[in-house]
This record gives sequence, C-alpha cells and structure tokens, in this order.
Amino acid sequence: MVAQLDAALAHVLADRAAVRAGDADDLLRNALGEGRSLEAVADLAGHAGGTKTAATKAATRAGDATAVLAALGGVVEAGVGFDPFVVDRVDPGALVDVISAAEGAKNALCAVQARAEVLLMAQQRLTQARAGIETNKLGQGVGTQIGLARAESPHRGRQLGELAQVLVRELPHTLTALGTGVLNEYRAGIIARETVFLTQDHRAAVDELLCADPRQLSGWGNRELAARARNAAYTLEPEVFVQRLEKAETDRYVSLRPAADGMTLLTALLPLRHGVKVLATLTRIADSAKAAGDVRGKGQLMADTLLHRLTNHTPCTPHPNPKPGPAGLLEPSGTDRRNPRTGVSAVTDAWVASCTQVVEPEILVELIMTDRALFDGANDPAILAGYDPIPAPTARTWILGTTTSRESSGNNDGSGDGRGGGRVSRVWLKRLFTHPDNNILLAMDSKARLFPEGMKEFLRLRDQRCATPWCDAPIRQYDHIKAYAAGGPTSTSNGQGLCTACNQIKETPGWHTHTNHPANPDPTVDHYADNTSPTNHGTTADGATLPGTRITTPTGHHYTTQPPPLPGATDRSSIQRC
Repeated sequence: MVAQLDAALAHVLADRAAVRAGDADDLLRNALGEGRSLEAVADLAGHAGGTKTAATKAATRAGDATAVLAALGGVVEAGVGFDPFVVDRVDPGALVDVISAAEGAKNALCAVQARAEVLLMAQQRLTQARAGIETNKLGQGVGTQIGLARAESPHRGRQLGELAQVLVRELPHTLTALGTGVLNEYRAGIIARETVFLTQDHRAAVDELLCADPRQLSGWGNRELAARARNAAYTLEPEVFVQRLEKAETDRYVSLRPAADGMTLLTALLPLRHGVKVLATLTRIADSAKAAGDVRGKGQLMADTLLHRLTNHTPCTPHPNPKPGPAGLLEPSGTDRRNPRTGVSAVTDAWVASCTQVVEPEILVELIMTDRALFDGANDPAILAGYDPIPAPTARTWILGTTTSRESSGNNDGSGDGRGGGRVSRVWLKRLFTHPDNNILLAMDSKARLFPEGMKEFLRLRDQRCATPWCDAPIRQYDHIKAYAAGGPTSTSNGQGLCTACNQIKETPGWHTHTNHPANPDPTVDHYADNTSPTNHGTTADGATLPGTRITTPTGHHYTTQPPPLPGATDRSSIQRC
C-alpha cells in the first residue's frame, strides 16, 4: 500500500514537472515569435532548459517508483504506473482514527503494566521476608527485574517501579486516565513528580482535581500539565512549595556532555528569573545582529554571543577600598590579611566575590500576579509569561526587593548561598482584567498607543504558549483566527499566539481555524481536545461554555482549545494569605 502511494505521488510530481516544462517551451516560442530582446530570450531559454531537466529527473523517479511497486508484487495499471483503485480507497480520516485508537491502547497497556509491577513488587517483598531477608533490604532486585522485562536499564526499571507504586497506591484518578488512554505513561509521571512533596491527602486532592474529569486533560501539553499540577500543589501546601524552590536554587550548576558530530552540550541549571533574562539578552543581541544584516542564523548568533561573553569577559577588579561583605571576604584597604577559609589574600577574595556576583540586568520580564498577592499578602501564585507558576512570596521578592524567610535567616560564615547582592530591578505595573469565573484574560489597559504591539502583548499574556492543542512551544508569531483576507477583523478575539511551525501549517490546504463560540455550536465537532471542564476554566458560574478556538484538520477531525487561566482564585472567599 505504501509503495502504491509512493508511486502515485511520484507520477503526480512527474506530470506537474512535465506541464511546467511545456509552459516554459511555450513562453520561449512566443518570445521568439514576438522578436523580444536577446537577453529576454536567453533568460527564457535557460528557464526552459532547467524545467526540462527537472521533468526528466521527475519522470525517472516515477519510473523507479513503479519498478519498486512491481517488484513487490503490486498491481500496476498500464500507462498509469500504479493502481488508482487502491490509491483512491485509502481513507485518511480512518487512518487518523486508527492512530488515535492505537495510542489509547498503548496507554491502557501501560496501566496494566503498572498494576503488574506493583503486584510483582508486593509478591517479591513477601517472598524475601519469608526467606529471612532484613526489613530494610526487602524489595532489592525487583527494579532490575522490571527493567529486564521492559528491556530497560536497572536504574530505569527502578524508576518505573516507583512510578507504578505511586500511581496504584496514591493516584487512582491518574491511573484511571492512563487506563482509559487519556494520559500516557510520561504524562502520568509528570503528575507524580509535581506532587511528590505533598502529604498523601493533598496528593489525592490534586489527583482528583486534575484527573477526575479526563476531558479537561485533552489539549494540555506536557508543560501545561506540569504547570497546572504545580499550581494545584502550591495552593494546598504553599510553604512547603516555597521551601522546595528555595532549596532548588542551591542546586544550580553548569555541566558539559558530548553531542554528535564533534559538538557538545553546555547546560546551566539556573533560577528561573536568571535563565529567562539570559535567554532574553541573547535573543535581543541576535535579533539586532540579524536586523543589521548578519547572515548567521538566530541560533548561531545566540551561541556565538554566549561563547564571546564567557571567553572574552574582562576580569573583574575589586573596589579600591573593599568593605567587609556578608561572608567576611573583603577587608579594609591597607591590609593583607589571609582569609582563614580560603587561605588567600583579601584582595584575591575581593576579586572572586566581584566576578561571581549576580545582579539584576535591565531586561523586560513579564510577571503576572494578582493585586492581592502583590500588595495584600494573598497566596495566589504568579506566572512568568510563557513559563511555569511561581509562589507569591517569591514573586514579591523579585518585585519588591524583599527576602524570603530562608534568605533572611542565612548565615554569615561563607557557607550560604554565595550569590552576593544585586540592585533591585525597576518595575512597571500594568492592569490586566480577567473573567471572574475562570480567570481568562478579557481586557488590558496600557499607556502604549501602538495598537499592533499592544495587541501582541495581550495575546502573549493571554495564550502564554502556542495556542495549538498539546503544543508547548513559545509564541513566535501572531495570527488571525479568521484570515484577514477572508474578512477577519484585527482584534484580540480574532487573534492567537502561535509558534512558527503551527502558523505555517495553517496555510496548508485543508486546515481551518474558527472561533468556537458556544452561541453557535457545531454538532459535528468532536471535542477530542476540548479543555472545557466544570471544575476549572472553560465554563462560567452558570455552566455556560466560554469561547475557544476550533481547529479542523485536512482529515475532518476537530480539536478545540481555550486559553489557560491567569492567577487568582475564582472563588473570592477562598483567598489565602501568606
């Protein structure tokens, strides 16, 4: 069947190439008959020669495709090169249904595997206990057995066994979603990972919130799912969540590992705000270089800028009159005392402290949080646009320059965080208005008068990531839902943020995007990717469905998505303070 389709495609392309070659010959003959200039005739002759060569190559490829089809025993109709009856009977819609059903079956089998793995671990622990093995050694080797059975490493086998234990014993709704095919094993692992620090009761609450209604999982990409799980976990145990983030900042590091073709991967694990600012700086410099005519690609420019900044960095020089710092590294001028911890002079310590100090650069970072969380101590999580939710206390620290409990109680023996001080960033506030029932962005006011840029900002803050279901890519382009050429207005209700690939796919024949308004429902729509849920965004207080975006693929399948909610409790009586 694949050979039939390949042969049909090759012959279609050969026919198109032959038509182009014939058109080029006609143009050349007409030019000669009209007595055009020698230069024009020469250009047309070159074009005709190129199209003939392309047509010859296309015809050769079509003949080869037919030969392969015949060698495989396929039916070849004389003069056509393939079997049109077989080719025309292929139903692309049915193939998409098969792919979807097979994915669901794979996920359901993962749930069966998880239950079997838990039973195996329980049985092996019992067997080992009966054999007299010490209590703290019960279960040894079971992860290796699971890895061998699944053709995985022992380490991966232990990870899969631990995930199975969590799913079966603590996340029943997630396991049910896996068993019904709505979640795959990796996405189930995301929920388990993001709730690992919660108590068993709170973990069960997050499990019910996210997976009790599997419909709301449709359309969420991996990052979106992780963000929602993290947000729910933070709502239940904010103090523990904040401590977890503060502890994570002490684990920052840089590593290097080999990549293919003589390349390497330089990885830096950084706090979110610093990583965003580093990327923003590299992006800004690359964009400026491209605008100035640099022929390198954007990625190449960013990599070259990073390398230049790191390898050509001018060494920092300490202040001529160093003062004692928080870790006791700097000494007054005129002394040459040795630091008892490092054994080097104070001047050297001053250089080290100066050259490793982290400051807050003047780069725009869009942080979305409620006025209650910023000014009144409410516990609503904040969102760094395009990234994950962050705790309200951490967001207040970034904006107001205050310190969290862990930072304010740090020691002065040189064994603390060691990042040094930094200036407080300048802050601009802008009001955002969200729907009272679901927190979807409705309106925004700004002093900016550049309508296109203001509208882009609105769409970026509203959609946060590419609006295509399951696509977590950053927003790169802004597009009309209903094409401008087709009469679609340039408005926020008819706009969406997309990644470059998804925006280009929209231009492929057969793809259609509509504003899916509940006032005009389409009974033919299969809400396979509908984010609508009675427990979260997508509905109003009276149960009415909110507008979304509906995508129709060339096979006739429909997928509906809605923007994610912004921070803030929809039930104002449930606001917590921290």
